[in-house]
Amino acid sequence: MITDEMLMDDGDWNLMSAAFESKFQKEIEQLFHILSGEGLDSQQDKFKHIQLFSDYKTYLSFDMFVVRNGIHERLSKTYTSKSGGETQIPLYIALLAAFAQVYRVHHSRGKNTIRLIVMDEAFNKIDGEKIKQCIQMIRSLGLQAIFSTPPEKIGEIMEEADQALVVFRKGNQASVEEFSSFKELVGEADEL
Repeated sequence: MITDEMLMDDGDWNLMSAAFESKFQKEIEQLFHILSGEGLDSQQDKFKHIQLFSDYKTYLSFDMFVVRNGIHERLSKTYTSKSGGETQIPLYIALLAAFAQVYRVHHSRGKNTIRLIVMDEAFNKIDGEKIKQCIQMIRSLGLQAIFSTPPEKIGEIMEEADQALVVFRKGNQASVEEFSSFKELVGEADEL
């Protein structure tokens, strides 16, 4: 039911539409029968049953196809055999696409949203050129990003960032300073 074309087109169909309900009346009744836990004796069995059948992962599985040099590969099959960067790039693309969808980037009524994403340990396994491409994609989607990143990635990110705030910690003291360039940051760090 949840992958039916009626729900996938641009119409105003949803799970509660009369036409959808009519088309899937038998299946909807069967689902509610399953979710009610009829025929199960213990509350624990009913609870487990409800958890299983109300979880979307019971019905759907997701994977990504990576196309490189004309070769299609499932990310789930190559995830452990590829470098960290090769597996992170498709995940960043999917993450950014999801944010664009949630913030309705290409929707005429979605122009007035904050479009903020916050990433911890951003780009920790990705090289400099790919970092630049990811940040350019973020910009092209009209998203605003705040990155918390390992020190070794600061240089690549600062080249593309509008503003860089760096936290310095010395013992129990922490301070935040703004820098306009990586060169300025390196000079300040040398003085500390």
